[in-house]
Amino acid sequence: MINLNYHHLYYFWTVARMGGISAAARELNLAQPTLSAQLAALERRCGRKLLVRGPWGARLTPEGEAVLQHCRRIFEAGSQLEADIAAGLDEAPRSLRLGAHGAVPRAVVMQILDSIRAGDPAVRSIVASGTPEGIADRMESRVLDVAVATLDLSLRLGPAFRGREIGTIPLVFVAAPSVARRARRFPEGLSDVPMLLRGPDNPVTKRVDQYLRAHGVKPRVEAEVDDAELLRALALAGRGAAALELPIARADLAAGRLVRLHAGPSGLRETIWLVSARDEHARPGLEKALAALGKLALGRDLSGSARA
Repeated sequence: MINLNYHHLYYFWTVARMGGISAAARELNLAQPTLSAQLAALERRCGRKLLVRGPWGARLTPEGEAVLQHCRRIFEAGSQLEADIAAGLDEAPRSLRLGAHGAVPRAVVMQILDSIRAGDPAVRSIVASGTPEGIADRMESRVLDVAVATLDLSLRLGPAFRGREIGTIPLVFVAAPSVARRARRFPEGLSDVPMLLRGPDNPVTKRVDQYLRAHGVKPRVEAEVDDAELLRALALAGRGAAALELPIARADLAAGRLVRLHAGPSGLRETIWLVSARDEHARPGLEKALAALGKLALGRDLSGSARA
């Protein structure tokens, strides 16, 4: 027998999404006292305080955060069921939901989408980009099926998830021609120009920092940017030198908009991870597409070029 009141759960989920009782009451078309009474009933049923109310709105307690994770899974699944019913259950398209970390080059995401299509052309890919934190949260809530990132998100998610290294990408130090002229020697010349780096928690930043320190370079940091495309845009604007993934820099290097600062390979590579739930093959209708993604775990070069 199910004793949990799902209306109460939905009210709680709405309050968490809207950030306060007043906004949630308007969304639900309920009087505030009525909504507060329903939330209190849920807290009594759970035996825990789920919300702390104050002038800032409603803040979740740690127990409330745990309940919210379950609510996301429940109501996201309900939304998908409604969509499938509207389309006709027999005709509803099968979809694989991919989370893409913004630092992953688009060319790599395209390779993953091509693998999904090759594994099962009938499966539709739905791509959602975001930060590692946001993607990990949506993976835990099972809003996303798989994720591609520059770090192993399974370490944050716990034993129910696994991360697989699907390949690496060479990094090249580049700059706009006006900046490159000031960096006459590599890598020592990097001390003479501003540097564009990733955020402090990005694995690439740590590798680049180790590389620079090993060569006695003290970088003069102009900006720290996690988004790979924004980093490229800053380099193109002459804001400084950057270590970019080769697929991102390739077209600009060929057109002369960016200049490669070293003749040979830098020796730096970025690792790309594919993260999924360990019970991923339990999702009906996606077995072939997921199996195709499993074959990507080969540690191969994802740059599309042997020369780094």
